[in-house]
Amino acid sequence: NRLNGTLPSELGLLTSLKSINLDDNGLTGTLPTSLGNLPLLETMSLQKGELRGRLPTELGMLTMLEELWVDVNLLTGPLPSEIGNCKHLDSVSIEQNQLSGSLPSEWVNLNQLASLDISESGIAVGHLPAWIWNLTNLEAMSFDGSSVSGSLPTEIGLLSKLTRLSVIENELTGTLPTELGRLSKIEDLHFSLNQFSGNILPGVVTPLENLTVLYLDNNMFSGPLPSEIGRLQKLQNLVLERNNFSGTIPFEVCRMWSWYSILLLGPVNTGECSGNPFGGLECPSEECCQSCPGWVL
Repeated sequence: NRLNGTLPSELGLLTSLKSINLDDNGLTGTLPTSLGNLPLLETMSLQKGELRGRLPTELGMLTMLEELWVDVNLLTGPLPSEIGNCKHLDSVSIEQNQLSGSLPSEWVNLNQLASLDISESGIAVGHLPAWIWNLTNLEAMSFDGSSVSGSLPTEIGLLSKLTRLSVIENELTGTLPTELGRLSKIEDLHFSLNQFSGNILPGVVTPLENLTVLYLDNNMFSGPLPSEIGRLQKLQNLVLERNNFSGTIPFEVCRMWSWYSILLLGPVNTGECSGNPFGGLECPSEECCQSCPGWVL
């Protein structure tokens, strides 16, 4: 059944409650401050509703909270710094809201955090804060459309447990640091729609043996595509379109097309080798082009 209406303040009387899961309902109104009276609460999942107003500072009293999912709502205002008191938090998802401000520095205390998604939440990150590199248990970090600016710091290599990093549609500049090569567990890398530039050094990609998805499109990368990408035997999706690469697609990358049913390299013109932009790369041979079972526009 689809629930409607507001969350009653009386919810705070259920002091033995461990889980609230009211996803995909028609809930409206604000989150009651009485939620802070639930000392045993471990999961709060209120995704895909029409909740408005601010996240109450009283959420910082939920010291047993492990999962906070309030994505796809109409929440406004800043993120409470008090959430930094919830030291058992493992997963936070606030994507697709209308929040404001930046990430509170007090969240540095969330040292158990494994997943953080603030994509399109209204949060304006700016330069990635130095404290975030202390969250060394992070496995998934999604900051799409979050006004992230500046370069990708070398400290990214400290997040050695990362399996997913997504910073699509931001204002990141500069080159990709070689320290990305330390992310040996990474599976998904999404750098689309930024202002990255320069060459992609072999040392960035060679160690990423678990990589399955690499999105580099809509940037200003230049120079040759490293042939070492062809050694990534788990790579399935590679997107290069709208860049300034030069040279030809390395033979090692062409060979990958016989391993997988699809490899995304960018837009093509009627399936012919001639004129395929591939982010500025030329197709080295007709066999190379035709060995790809299907390009995706």
